[in-house]
Amino acid sequence: MNNVNVASEISKAKLLPALFLQYHPDNDLYYKTTQTVLQRPDPNIPDLEALYFSQENIDIVKRMVVLQVFKRSNQQFHIDPPSNPSIIHYMRYIFNIYSQNQRFNITQQIRQLNQMVCDLVVPKVIIQSQQYIGYLKDKFEKRELLDLPVNANLRKGVRTTRSTFQVLQMQ
Repeated sequence: MNNVNVASEISKAKLLPALFLQYHPDNDLYYKTTQTVLQRPDPNIPDLEALYFSQENIDIVKRMVVLQVFKRSNQQFHIDPPSNPSIIHYMRYIFNIYSQNQRFNITQQIRQLNQMVCDLVVPKVIIQSQQYIGYLKDKFEKRELLDLPVNANLRKGVRTTRSTFQVLQMQ
């Protein structure tokens, strides 16, 4: 094979999707592509993840949870704000599944994600609060004892059981 055919084969290989991203020391196209993909985004464009996990947004989500628990429980439960690690756990879960990561409408995306976090957390908090109230009632109320069991086969006095000999005689 001459050098012309080798060069044309290499250029054809660069056009094939399967061979395009395979590593080869002479493949400058691979190097340029991976460097472009791994570059940090433009610093002038706001990063959705950085804004979503900022302390200000975490505080907003915590206040939303407290307010929605109060409203959805018909003003029955007024809870303390959740801890940062627990609320960040739910925020990370929602972000990983539902984040659109678009470079526009950042505020709208954050509002939607925050509402999803509240929709996930609030019912759990209300159920746990109701269960805790039930536990406290059971713990501190006077217990009502059940009546002793009564044998329905007793008519008058004590009924005796037949011996094995009496049962075998009847057969």
